[in-house]
Amino acid sequence: MSKKIKVGKKLNRLKINLFKFDKEISSCKNECSLPHLAFSGNCELQIEGCKSIIEYGEEKIQLNLGKGTVVLIGKNMSITSLSSNVMLILGKILTVEFTDLV
Repeated sequence: MSKKIKVGKKLNRLKINLFKFDKEISSCKNECSLPHLAFSGNCELQIEGCKSIIEYGEEKIQLNLGKGTVVLIGKNMSITSLSSNVMLILGKILTVEFTDLV
């Protein structure tokens, strides 16, 4: 005779554990208030939480992230979208250097 496994209860526990984990991450994110950088390969970078542009050129972009800076070295780079909290950089990004974060 085979045993019946109640998948529903296990899935509910898994959902609860994932929810708790996600809640911990989001609370840490709010407390730390660090910028968020999302790369798509080496040709696109989306940044949330940039405070200001320190230096801007096709081969070097330096940004103030509040608690530090990021320097991007590359080719044909440009800021294609800029809003109050999100920046999009396109071009060939070769080097990323962070200073004084956290």
